[in-house]
Amino acid sequence: MGAGASYALYALASKLLLDRGWSFQAAMGVLFGLAAVASAPLLVATGPGWIVTPEGLALALWLGVVTTTVAYLLFGWGLRRLAPTTVATLTLAEPLGATLLGVWVLHEQLTAVSAAGLAVLAAGLIVLSLPAVRKEKTDVAPPP
Repeated sequence: MGAGASYALYALASKLLLDRGWSFQAAMGVLFGLAAVASAPLLVATGPGWIVTPEGLALALWLGVVTTTVAYLLFGWGLRRLAPTTVATLTLAEPLGATLLGVWVLHEQLTAVSAAGLAVLAAGLIVLSLPAVRKEKTDVAPPP
């Protein structure tokens, strides 16, 4: 629940900054800069030695540049054009894609329950992406 609430807070804070005229690059940079400062004690507590190895540095750069910077710049770009609830829901395509890649590339086994969950998730994303159907209000009195 904490992670979900934090993600919702992040999406709403991002949208608030964008609505106040910030560029999506600046909004993402500030929010992730604050997150980095808040996470620094964890790095100190666990020991930063791993990051000075070639493998650790490569991993940190990959996670920082590719999986975080690119992904959240796209997230900010989407927030500029869509409601934060829509953007946050669309990010659920990530675990769907990761699971399918695991099955196809890594030949992982998918249980029936997992397959049903993926189907429900995919259906929800499809419904979300469909244009909203708006009913015209009429001035007809309700039946007695």
